[in-house]
Amino acid sequence: MHPPPTGAPVGGATGRQARQTGGRQAAGSFRAARAARETGLTTDGVTCHLRRLSERWSAANRTELVARAYALGVLSSGVWPPEAVTD
Repeated sequence: MHPPPTGAPVGGATGRQARQTGGRQAAGSFRAARAARETGLTTDGVTCHLRRLSERWSAANRTELVARAYALGVLSSGVWPPEAVTD
């Protein structure tokens, strides 16, 4: 089992921002440009966070990344669009 991301800064975003960005972007609720605007990251930064989360959780694609986010409790179940679990 892979550990969930922590609240430590990752790149210029907090762990919470990375979880929200990664989870919502991977789930397809919006594109990288919108995620970038809402989190204060660049589109390359959003893509980088997704790639790093995919590597950390050994996710082969976005579908698997979302499944892992739900399984690890990073995304709230029963909510659409996906929302990060609040600390």
